[in-house]
Amino acid sequence: LLMSVTIGGLPLLLSMLKWQVRAKDIPRSWFSQFKIQPSSTIAFIFEFFVIGGIAIAVFLPVISQT
Repeated sequence: LLMSVTIGGLPLLLSMLKWQVRAKDIPRSWFSQFKIQPSSTIAFIFEFFVIGGIAIAVFLPVISQT
C-alpha cells in the first residue's frame, strides 16, 4: 500500500477500492488500443525482435513440454 501511495497517490488507491467494471476493462477492447507506431525503421525492427523474443520465451516452454 505504501508503494502504491508513493507511485500513484490517492487516485491509484481509490481506483483499487472501486469494484466497478468499466467498458475499457474488457480484454477484447485492449487490442483495439494497441498500436505500434515506431519513430523510425530501426525502432520498428528493434521492437519486432523484442516482442518476438518475449513471445518465444512464453510459448517455447509450453511447446517443448508436449
